[in-house]
Amino acid sequence: MLEAATQTYWLTVAAAFLACEALYHASHFCINKTATSLKATDRATLALKVVNIVHAAISGPVAFYFLFLQGDPDVDHAVQRAVALDTNFAPQLFSAHVAADQALSLTCWTVGFMCWDLYRIGTWAKSGHGEKKLLIVHHVLSILVWPLASLYRVAGPFLLHYEYTELSSPFLQLRWVTQLFFGRGSRADKIMSMLFALSFFVVRSTNVHVVLHAAYFSRQYSLDLHPELPVHVRLIGAVTAGLPALLNLFWTLQILKMGKKMLFPKPKRANKIN
Repeated sequence: MLEAATQTYWLTVAAAFLACEALYHASHFCINKTATSLKATDRATLALKVVNIVHAAISGPVAFYFLFLQGDPDVDHAVQRAVALDTNFAPQLFSAHVAADQALSLTCWTVGFMCWDLYRIGTWAKSGHGEKKLLIVHHVLSILVWPLASLYRVAGPFLLHYEYTELSSPFLQLRWVTQLFFGRGSRADKIMSMLFALSFFVVRSTNVHVVLHAAYFSRQYSLDLHPELPVHVRLIGAVTAGLPALLNLFWTLQILKMGKKMLFPKPKRANKIN
């Protein structure tokens, strides 16, 4: 028999999955009625984007509230110490149960969303093979690790931070929508691309060093620092705590490349005259 907290968590995951599927079908129905000029595949992807935007527009602000506005003294202190790069405090970010209740209440919805997003992989927007693989790995690892961390009440600040970074995701989804309706390279596309790049930089890039510092000096593997935790929780924490921050660092470099192409486009080659 599963414990009550575990039962509630996975029931919420299932509820989130069903809510995403219901919203997808409702969006798809409306899009099919109103955007008849679009290809069927684009209408399906657009419905998927609606669900992505709604998820990000809820999870990001809720995590922001938990981290910065709720007024929980333990969370406030943990955020201050993390930003100050306090090496001695870092282990408490992992195992002192800081923000454990908040993470438990929020991650179940995102895990349900990620399960649904993988279920609808056939409607994902076209992208490079490597990019798609990276997103699949991200989803699978999150689905496996986040429930474990939440139910063991560890890594709360890390989980809330990664939820908070969803604040930049609506601009990514809207960039695709803008390209669909106005075309790549259009003025609208350039504006939305700049808004996405700016939001990504503010929300994700500016704090990568904070998260990586906290992940490294938390020393999740240490039995002396985290004696109450099973070995598998400590080892999984040590391997995965900093991975999303590394991914954000990678995407920061990709966005900088994108910005360089937009600001300094290569001149078109003149056609040769035979």
